[in-house]
Amino acid sequence: CPLEGCNKKVIQEMDQGWYCEKCNKSVPNCIRRYILNISVMDCTGHSWVTAFNDVAVSLLDGQTADDIQILKEVEKEKYEKIFREACWKQYIIKMRIKKESVGDEDRVKCTLMSAEPVDFVKESKALLSLIASYD
Repeated sequence: CPLEGCNKKVIQEMDQGWYCEKCNKSVPNCIRRYILNISVMDCTGHSWVTAFNDVAVSLLDGQTADDIQILKEVEKEKYEKIFREACWKQYIIKMRIKKESVGDEDRVKCTLMSAEPVDFVKESKALLSLIASYD
């Protein structure tokens, strides 16, 4: 929903407008937002993680969901290239992990809170200072 402070999901109406159930209003356009399900991995294994709009935009080189929707309809090759280029990059990530019970089944829900590209120089200096502190 494009209305101030809402950000809820809208439903497309027959007349090409959008309806927000929370605000109980029809709007002529919507602002698309990401709910990106991605697989992250390290040397211990991998996990499926949900990245919401702000983090997903940073993972996709600043491309908003509206930009991606236009590319999907107009330039399919460029659209696919954006997702291909996002794969196999190294990030320092922060996740929120919650245990949820659905019926009799326990599930672990992982949400990506931040993803910063690895700054190898900064990380190396931090490791060297830790090593030096042991002397």
